[in-house]
Amino acid sequence: MMKINSISWMRSKTLCFIPLAALALNASALPKKVSSVTIPGNKNAEAVFTDKKESAENDSIYGVMDELPVFPGGDQACANWVAKKLKYPPKCKKEKIEGFVIVQFVVEKNGKVSNVKAIRSPHPDLAEAAVRTVEKMPKWTPGKVGGRAVRSKLNLPVRFRL
Repeated sequence: MMKINSISWMRSKTLCFIPLAALALNASALPKKVSSVTIPGNKNAEAVFTDKKESAENDSIYGVMDELPVFPGGDQACANWVAKKLKYPPKCKKEKIEGFVIVQFVVEKNGKVSNVKAIRSPHPDLAEAAVRTVEKMPKWTPGKVGGRAVRSKLNLPVRFRL
């Protein structure tokens, strides 16, 4: 009689452990903040770099790497470049629309920026302006895993403020 209770107790403990283990694994795959950049002297843009992992069958896109992709001159240079090139849409300026546009893009193995899209925006015109700016970015130094260049997905929040 005691063994039956012990076995059922062990089973119930095991069944409780499985969801906790799955939750722990899932939590370790959440995006992590890498760095934050405030653009000095310009209130129009602010950049925050985050990492995210997305796998493809043959040519994976990485978010967690040995070496992160680097904009020529570093994060501050990236923030300054975005601030210099970013054009505030006149319609949004007139209507006093502000906020963050989250732009997602891939830094290819050769450093070019591709697959640029706005994944969140307070207004379509702000999204279009941010995407157009990121598409014009110069080549980055690609991220590396095991010493080899890899495709990397980055999120770049661009802040529009009047």
